[in-house]
Amino acid sequence: MNKFIGAVVVLALILAGIYFGVRFATASKAKAILAEYLDGVGEWSVDSTYYNPLTQEVVANGFKTILDDETEITIKTAKISGFNQTGDELAGSGKFEDIRIDTDSVELSIKSLSSPKIVFDREALLKFKEDPYSATPLKQLAGFKMEGLNIAASGDSIFSIESIVGEGSYEADGKILPYPAVGNAVIKNIVFYTKDREYRVEKTTSSSAYKDGVYDAKIDMDSQELFALNAAYAVSGLSDAPLSDDAEYLLTLISSETNYTDRSLINVLLDQYIKGSDTSREEAVDQLMLYGALLTERIKNGDIFLENLSSFLKDPRTLTIKTNPAEPVAMDSLNAIDELGLSVSFNGGEPFLIQEGE
Repeated sequence: MNKFIGAVVVLALILAGIYFGVRFATASKAKAILAEYLDGVGEWSVDSTYYNPLTQEVVANGFKTILDDETEITIKTAKISGFNQTGDELAGSGKFEDIRIDTDSVELSIKSLSSPKIVFDREALLKFKEDPYSATPLKQLAGFKMEGLNIAASGDSIFSIESIVGEGSYEADGKILPYPAVGNAVIKNIVFYTKDREYRVEKTTSSSAYKDGVYDAKIDMDSQELFALNAAYAVSGLSDAPLSDDAEYLLTLISSETNYTDRSLINVLLDQYIKGSDTSREEAVDQLMLYGALLTERIKNGDIFLENLSSFLKDPRTLTIKTNPAEPVAMDSLNAIDELGLSVSFNGGEPFLIQEGE
């Protein structure tokens, strides 16, 4: 019996030696992978790392990096399974927990973010660090799930999202927008916080598809208390748009339509506008129309448009905005009003065509 116990103890010691020996080796391997990939990105550190050669899994706990003097990024746990590195690409299925981005004025946190396939580009990551408009480090994302997003200022929450679930494909590949971007997304409980109360959008859904050079997208938002909105638009030119400051000028608008149903949002905004004064909502609308007159000087029959807008703000129900240009309009020509085929309908009335004044 003593020999058996002795053998078990020895076996336990051997297994422990193998485990800790392998773990030490794989920890070194994981840190070497991180060091190779993050070299040149900036100062970074991890509390612990682990690499499993059987599952090709890389785990980093307590990751921290400082991008500049004011921005700090921390990730409690970062895990990439099915790890594969080819040249400057790092690929695998990813899961990240407790992500925080802290600046001198705003804090962003995400409880968890995961994707069955995620591809990063190291060269783009280095460019992104120098200039966020020059590249995107995320090269490909095949579906994702994000939970617990919160944005705060000085410790007080100003915006949060319970969850976002996206299905489809995202390929940046140096383009200003995803190409091809095909898929659907469901967003639950978008919340805006003020000092007095919170405002909630219970459900938002979106869908998008890219075909024959045209990007079609739709979005539906539903707040039981505030509003309902659905919008659809079509643009072209994404396939040739490099990622840069002025890349949007290469895009062209084909058509768009937005339908809005008010439930209380307009009055909530007006109440915020007049808060602390003796001004009524109607008086506030009249004040806003004075500013509106300056903005509509270029519009034909701008006074009639302002009358319709004023009536809508005093009795908000529905609003429809459409663009239907005879030919696609370049994004840098959106100020050419006559080319847009832009019309606005207030509270179900006849569409008002926005045209350049004489």
